[in-house]
Amino acid sequence: MTPKSKNNKKFILIILFLIITISITTKSLATSETQENSLQNPITINNSVPIKSEKSKIKNIPAKFIKAVGNGIENKFNLRETLEIKIKDQGNTNNCWIASTNTSLETVINKTKNSNIELSEKAVEEGTDSIYNKTDGMGNALMVLGYYTSGNDPIDVENNNVEIKIDDYTVFPTIFKEKQTDGTIAYTDRTSFFGRNYYTEEQVEEVRNEVKKHIMEYGAVTAITSSTSYEYYNGSAYYCDNLNAKIDHQITIIGWDDNYSIENFSSEHRPSKPGAYIVQNSYGDQVFDGGIMYISYEDALIEGQLIGVTKIEDKDYLNLYQHDELGTNSSIGFTADIYGANIFKRTTENAEYLSEIAIGNLSAGTYEIYINSKDGELTKNKLVKIGEIEQDAGYHTFKLQNPIKLTGEEFAIVLKYETNAEDISYVGIEYNDSHMWQKATNEANESYLSLDMQNWEDFTDLGELGENLETANLSIKAFTTTKSRHYIINDTYIKNIKPETTIEEFENNLGKTVEIDKTDIIKTGMKAQIDGKEYTLVVTGDIDGDGKLTLIDLARIKQHLVKIKELENEYKQASDINIDNETNLVDLSRMKQALVGLKDI
Repeated sequence: MTPKSKNNKKFILIILFLIITISITTKSLATSETQENSLQNPITINNSVPIKSEKSKIKNIPAKFIKAVGNGIENKFNLRETLEIKIKDQGNTNNCWIASTNTSLETVINKTKNSNIELSEKAVEEGTDSIYNKTDGMGNALMVLGYYTSGNDPIDVENNNVEIKIDDYTVFPTIFKEKQTDGTIAYTDRTSFFGRNYYTEEQVEEVRNEVKKHIMEYGAVTAITSSTSYEYYNGSAYYCDNLNAKIDHQITIIGWDDNYSIENFSSEHRPSKPGAYIVQNSYGDQVFDGGIMYISYEDALIEGQLIGVTKIEDKDYLNLYQHDELGTNSSIGFTADIYGANIFKRTTENAEYLSEIAIGNLSAGTYEIYINSKDGELTKNKLVKIGEIEQDAGYHTFKLQNPIKLTGEEFAIVLKYETNAEDISYVGIEYNDSHMWQKATNEANESYLSLDMQNWEDFTDLGELGENLETANLSIKAFTTTKSRHYIINDTYIKNIKPETTIEEFENNLGKTVEIDKTDIIKTGMKAQIDGKEYTLVVTGDIDGDGKLTLIDLARIKQHLVKIKELENEYKQASDINIDNETNLVDLSRMKQALVGLKDI
């Protein structure tokens, strides 16, 4: 193991002068208080995603949410008009958090797989009993998503496993509304370590439009409310204008109506402008409007915690390696770029390939990804950079274009968490919050931090940096497969086949039996019948059609680039070494590197 450095720890302490911890309502939905910030402790537990803005205190919105305005969003939309969505009835349980998150996931499954599935709340209730510290059965959306993304299948109401994997979910910016004495509304992230941050009305509209786009494209979104504040109801219309109302219920946003009249709301609690989210509750279809409510856009709490799943896939991985079995519940902020590493012990002696890396973070981030596929050493020269990504807040999966074989008993994944426009880098973690994640634990030689990718500090030694940080693990997961290659398949071609791939390897990676001419290796231009459809095979770099990478291929790509003899069809596809749908000098350079053994194709 790479030796530790006391100087490294001292410097981490220095840059933690402005450390922040982000926790999005990790308290149960029965909790109304927000913990006050304390300058006595460098780590503070908040219910917001704060970004410091010294000049204006105006909240900095991630770029994604600025693109939503004016993108042809309808004035009214309801998922129930295109999908069959069952109104759940939680009865006398406190399972609203499961019902809402399951309803959201059901809509994603329905839209993605055209399959109308009803998931079981009881299965999640029982499955999470031994994992989380639940009070009277209460929880939140992050617990359900943490449970599902840790390898636990959703179960339908007929007790069948639904073998899907959640690849991505988004945590939208935190927006609470605070009614002022003059009747105007202040849009705030409530409280952060740096003090309360504010949004402009235009910024709120940008986020709201992105939520609408999410519902149209992916499915429903979970939200929070105060269900026992009865004075805010008027039939199926609801508007709470009290920021301090008790957050005690989770609901599901399935649409919106921009023209929903203010006259529908209580005369004593009436918003200033029309417009409402269409919300599905979990009290059965005999209440409200067949189980449906309308909550004003101006409601104090409705946009305080919005989470939606954006991508699911069939569950097809071999092994899942993780240290954050409960899921992400916080993000810690640093005033410098910082490296985080997870070391995993392999659970099989059989061949396996690292195929996907999942990253959890309650703040948006930009990352560089490094791996050591041969052992668990964090020595800088053993860590190979494999990519760079930018992610929204939430949980996102990075799929390796070509899976990497794991050859040792251990392997390591390292992320460089880069500072944002406000000079803060956020690191997603699972830790013991002395509440619902109270059962979160870690061990030595699992998660590490470093400032230089050379001197590393084990999280178990970082207790002095903040409350319970010594219990933390990084939210980095690794998925493996028996397949050595991800093929790119369209209507005509199967691409990204590695040179000198045998038919047996090809079928194993494809996961299907193939009708093909029996030769030693796959060659560019060969035809294959798969499920009754014919495809042309493209071996990356194999321009002359012999299945190998040689100097002849290098000569052919040079001739193409100088327009002496231009490539066409599958042979031009084979010249696209980096799979960006272009053939250029980058591909020429990559081929040269592959021929001399500097880089694999």
